[in-house]
Amino acid sequence: MKKFSICLAMLSMLSTAVFANDNLWIYDPTAKTLTWTDPDGIENVVSNVTAKGTSLNIAGDNSNNPLVHTLDLSVPVADGYEITAMDGIFQYNNSIHTFISAPKFTVLKYDRFRFCSNLKTVRLNDGLVSMGSQVFNGCPIEGDLYIPQTLKEMGATCFTSSGITGDIVWPEGCTTYFGLPNASITSFVGTKIKEYKNNCFSRNTCLTNVVLSMCMETTAGGDWFDYGYVNCDVYWKSFPSNGMTKNPMGGHLIANTITNHLAWHQREIWRDFAATNTMFKFTVPEKFGDYGVWGSQVTVWWVDPDHIQPSVIIIQ
Repeated sequence: MKKFSICLAMLSMLSTAVFANDNLWIYDPTAKTLTWTDPDGIENVVSNVTAKGTSLNIAGDNSNNPLVHTLDLSVPVADGYEITAMDGIFQYNNSIHTFISAPKFTVLKYDRFRFCSNLKTVRLNDGLVSMGSQVFNGCPIEGDLYIPQTLKEMGATCFTSSGITGDIVWPEGCTTYFGLPNASITSFVGTKIKEYKNNCFSRNTCLTNVVLSMCMETTAGGDWFDYGYVNCDVYWKSFPSNGMTKNPMGGHLIANTITNHLAWHQREIWRDFAATNTMFKFTVPEKFGDYGVWGSQVTVWWVDPDHIQPSVIIIQ
């Protein structure tokens, strides 16, 4: 009986050790690989991993690596190693379907996952400060997209997926908004954005709540809602200090869908509105300088959020 108990204990220890290994990335300094068996039983192997002390950098090209499916970098690495950087690329890798960034990532460089045609799950870590352009461009990301509030810089076309849904709260420290084109988000709040780029809400067909800047500095961007359907009021709480060069409400507006918006007209109207805080109605002209408003004319309301009717809720 005693021997049987000892055998059971040894088997238990062995099975625990195997289970523990399955829940850790294993770094091989000779092969320069990371290996991990995910919960689906699939062994994932990442190549070209370099070490400096215990800090690991996924440094090389994994574009054609068919052995990485679930790149969950929140899973710890055995033997005290930590994944702290990713200078390598996975672009055009059709095997990868999940990316979860490492807890200590501060930067995701440009193009890292561009056109990964099966990458549907993305989770970004708090502490991420910078994302280069086109990081996830062409990836069919699905579900809610969490944008870390630590983010201070995001390049153009980071995300282009109609599968992105839910609400987006833009980080207060990231003052330029390139947009989430072709997404299915329902709500966007970005009260600290100073500059909106061209087409930043283009093809966002599910928006029902939009709150824009309290500190806008430029209106250089145009055609914000190009090919968009925004069935709600669009609010912002300040006026541009650098004038305007393009019409944000221009572009291919879907007829009879854009209603009750604060849009742009001319600087005299801005000044009058800023001085009086009144509400009035006008129709956007067919031509706005050199930029046309295509489709049917759009009726626009100017509304000051600080003097709005109490029945309308503004998310802060």
